[in-house]
Amino acid sequence: MGTTVYNIEFTNLSGHTCTLNGYPRVSAISIGGTQIGRAASRYRLSSKTVSLASGAAATALLFVREPGTFKGRCGAVTAAALRVYPPNERTAKVIPFPLNACSTSQMYLSIGPVRPA
Repeated sequence: MGTTVYNIEFTNLSGHTCTLNGYPRVSAISIGGTQIGRAASRYRLSSKTVSLASGAAATALLFVREPGTFKGRCGAVTAAALRVYPPNERTAKVIPFPLNACSTSQMYLSIGPVRPA
């Protein structure tokens, strides 16, 4: 038990070059769309602007700490999906992704900045 690291991929489908800079916002959600526990904290890594041609991709590292690693209770539940906002955006995408989550204030998710894929 410990921490599992996943890549969240952002693909430019706009038809023109775009840029991303900074950290996405990520939270685990229930099947009904309710946020479970706290949103991901920032995993402090240096961030740079990423320029993406149409069809190109960038990634961000998502660190998920297993609920069993906490000394105290974390209210372990199974999340149905992740709600992901690209950096500096107000529209999220929901990614079906079952995972073990903490329903209390324990910090179990961390997200790194967007980087070239």
